[in-house]
Amino acid sequence: MSIHPTCSYMRSIQDGDIILEEANSDFLTTSSIAEWLLKSPRAKATLTMFDDDSSIELPVYTLRRRNAIVADLPDAPLFYATK
Repeated sequence: MSIHPTCSYMRSIQDGDIILEEANSDFLTTSSIAEWLLKSPRAKATLTMFDDDSSIELPVYTLRRRNAIVADLPDAPLFYATK
């Protein structure tokens, strides 16, 4: 994913208003998300982009199998691969 160079961004895993983890690198790994889901099933992974006075929060989903199905995360739609 490419993010516009003037935007700041933060990756995090949160449960409600509680931030469980913020990524210290350029990546928030799927294994990290999976670990937090075991500890807190309601946890959500989010990419938040900031630009001046506005922000956009985007949900982050993980794949169970490559090109197969989106993991059953809270509020995550299921997308099936098509040929």
